Amino acid sequence: MIGLHGQPVLAFYDEDAKNVMNVATGPDGTSGMSVIDRDGKPRITFGGLEGGSHGLLLFDEKQGRRAGLWLKRDGSSRLGFYDGYLRERGSSGIRPDGESYFHTLDEDGKVIFQTPKK
Repeated sequence: MIGLHGQPVLAFYDEDAKNVMNVATGPDGTSGMSVIDRDGKPRITFGGLEGGSHGLLLFDEKQGRRAGLWLKRDGSSRLGFYDGYLRERGSSGIRPDGESYFHTLDEDGKVIFQTPKK
């Protein structure tokens, strides 16, 4: 199968000929995998991202990103959570210098709680 940008895609199908998973390369040379639900919507994706980072993303039934885990090229890592309106509501991670952090946000993106305190 050929993807939107002409890249190769390996598609997997169940016994009812429904697409359940895809493995593909991106136009920038990254690779990734998507797990697809019964309605044909990607619910889990993981793989390389532009800029040399890697990630795992979880989507709800409306295709909204609800959670993500990233490992960036600089060595930092991040775990993020999103509400039903795709707004970030909390994250935790390790910065490149090794410092850890955690924060929660309200619906307007204002910090409710943060550590370390800045």
